[in-house]
Amino acid sequence: PALKSNWLNIHVTVITGSYAFLGLSAALGVQTLLLYLAKGPGRDVVRAAIQRLDRLNYNVMVTGLAFLTIGTMLGGVWANESWGRYWGWDPKETWS
Repeated sequence: PALKSNWLNIHVTVITGSYAFLGLSAALGVQTLLLYLAKGPGRDVVRAAIQRLDRLNYNVMVTGLAFLTIGTMLGGVWANESWGRYWGWDPKETWS
């Protein structure tokens, strides 16, 4: 019955979405770093691109963190519905 709950589907979907946003943020961070290392002196176009990428990366990272937080809370709701407690300190919960 625990694995047939709709809360499980919602929890997994939101957590997976958060990983997608955080992975995109990591890729944007690498791209920003490479642009920063490749820019020469006086390259205002590259500097502007770095600033835009930095703002975009910040927004993507905040979205990923929000999804991760909401997904963790939804996991607690699912656990409470399935086992009658939000947190049980078992190894799977703790390491996740």
